[in-house]
Amino acid sequence: MRAYANFEYGGLTNEEMLRIAGTTGIQERFSYKGKGKAVAYLENLRTIGDVIGMYHFLTSGELGFQEVLAPLYEAATDISMTPEDLFKVGERIYNIERLFNLKFGLTPSDDTLPSRYLNKPVPEGPTKGKVCLLEPMLSEYYLARQWDVTTGFPLKKKIQDSFQCT
Repeated sequence: MRAYANFEYGGLTNEEMLRIAGTTGIQERFSYKGKGKAVAYLENLRTIGDVIGMYHFLTSGELGFQEVLAPLYEAATDISMTPEDLFKVGERIYNIERLFNLKFGLTPSDDTLPSRYLNKPVPEGPTKGKVCLLEPMLSEYYLARQWDVTTGFPLKKKIQDSFQCT
């Protein structure tokens, strides 16, 4: 559920979308631009939500920004944390989890969707004839995470950042 992105349903301002993904295109249903970056952002926030025991859907939209989560984190832990540092905590946890999964056999070929979404066009309705073009979003996601697009491993600098405590 960390990666569940629901930007097409609205609720974010243009400024928030630009902050998250660098584009307002994330609200467009069939657009791929910015969605990989937006998913990485949401995963970091939802990882913070996991740390403080917060329901995932509350870490979407206005309740989910690190500026709102930082005081909640402080209330739960009695540890003062800037919103920026808290966001880095979520990112670090996510990168460490990735390294763990890679160590135990995960590969980039596991970062996929069921075949029917990628290969079988939707037979009817407003999405008729569409399939999911995962590759452009996945490449953007890896770049946003600073992971190698071939191996799926976090880049050396990202690993060093993930294990550096502030």
